[in-house]
Amino acid sequence: MQVLTNRLTPIQLDYIIALLEYPHLVWGDTIGLHHASNQLVIPELPEPKCYYSPSYDWHYVGKLIIKEGLNIIRTNTGDKWICEKDTDKSTGSTPLLAVLRLYISSRLGSIVEIPFELVGETK
Repeated sequence: MQVLTNRLTPIQLDYIIALLEYPHLVWGDTIGLHHASNQLVIPELPEPKCYYSPSYDWHYVGKLIIKEGLNIIRTNTGDKWICEKDTDKSTGSTPLLAVLRLYISSRLGSIVEIPFELVGETK
């Protein structure tokens, strides 16, 4: 199913980041959804890293901010964050979500493909 990058939920962002980091992954075969914890699982990674969630990982996102030279701005209302680089911008309810959305859109564009099983998942 196609989804706008700026509308991706945390678990959908995690999935797309996993594909960028590990392009050999195949949904349902080498990556899937752990229904009890509602997290992505990449069985080839050692525990606890097999539960893959960069949308909640400052260590991962911090590296992206530095590597990509991203700027993060909190809006005046405080309920939204903006991530920008040059003329590209992305928003999110957290700085992590804004960063991941910008990173994904810079790599894959404004529309991405996600598995139907992740539609409606919020994590």
